[in-house]
Amino acid sequence: MSTHLSGGRLNVALLQETMKKELLNLIQQCEGTKVTIWDEWLAGPVGLIAQYALLQEHEVANMFPLRPGILPSISTKHIIFITRPKLMLMDLVADYISSIRSKSISVEYHLFFVPRKSELCEKHLANRGVLLNINIQEFHCDIFPFESDVMSLELQNDFREYYLEGDPTCIYNVAQALKTIQQLYGVIPRVFGKGQAAKQVWDLLCRLNKEDQGIGQKSMAPSCIDQLLLLDRAIDFTTIMATQLTYEGLIDELFGIKTITATFPGHKFAGEDAMPEVTTEVKRIILNSSDELFAELRDKCFTTIGSALSKKARIIKSQMDERHKEKSVKEIKQFVSRLPQLLANKQSLATHTAIAEYIKEGVTSNPPWVTPRLATPLVGSELEQDD
Repeated sequence: MSTHLSGGRLNVALLQETMKKELLNLIQQCEGTKVTIWDEWLAGPVGLIAQYALLQEHEVANMFPLRPGILPSISTKHIIFITRPKLMLMDLVADYISSIRSKSISVEYHLFFVPRKSELCEKHLANRGVLLNINIQEFHCDIFPFESDVMSLELQNDFREYYLEGDPTCIYNVAQALKTIQQLYGVIPRVFGKGQAAKQVWDLLCRLNKEDQGIGQKSMAPSCIDQLLLLDRAIDFTTIMATQLTYEGLIDELFGIKTITATFPGHKFAGEDAMPEVTTEVKRIILNSSDELFAELRDKCFTTIGSALSKKARIIKSQMDERHKEKSVKEIKQFVSRLPQLLANKQSLATHTAIAEYIKEGVTSNPPWVTPRLATPLVGSELEQDD
């Protein structure tokens, strides 16, 4: 269980444990060694629930991305595809199965749809002649835990699908995710919403709850969530165009944060004695509140980050300098016990100092960063009009 998920009023680690247990139950149904082939969009979000090391403990020998091409030689009993219900992904699944069947290799195929299966996808697999070869199941993972106060559905193109293509699937996905939250944390007593899509989500959620009551499911307990606010993105296009000026916001603006992970050039993270070829590699940093320094910096305006890092550096130096003072055996033992945490804090400081340098370079070398001066009064004037 991730400790940073259980620090808020809502124990988000409960969601993580529930989804992890369901995934492992599905995988354990495939007895023997297995290979998983992942929809690339899902690899990051599902990694927040169950990391590869955990899957290895349950006889997952290897993991591959679901992409066009030929798989390397596979000698396992089971091949498990884990994908969203998208037709383009079904073509890739069918291509892989056809390729492996042509080699006369004895393999059992499994397809886990996330979060639920689609009749259209099943029909497409049947048209490709592979449906009868696949054991299809559902991994009901509607929502992914990010922080103790953040959960995300990680829907890729929901706005375009709903408003431009007329596909209401995302409405159903949101309603099911809210239903999952209520099953884990209780019925939310007060609900507010704004916008057409928000009303549709609420109406569908009410219908799903009534259907559960009709088949005799137990009523849910009172929730530890006091209120729910549903907002349709279509009611406000302005705020998402404004530039984020916090530390975390600028990381996202300049480098992008995907599933709590950001990717940076590697040269500022390398040590002074590092080889030149090492410094050209990229560096992937996990950004969540398990890192105490990031939790402290993430919501600060970037102009204050330099002084915050300097203050932290002085504190760490003072703590490290304690080793030079004369101490008793007991005090030395206490210092040694604190040393791993001090070294971790020192490494975290070096990491965020390097990130701050990248941000400063990106802001000062890019002329469009004058736009925040215009965006702030624009958003402010809209808020005044709404009031």
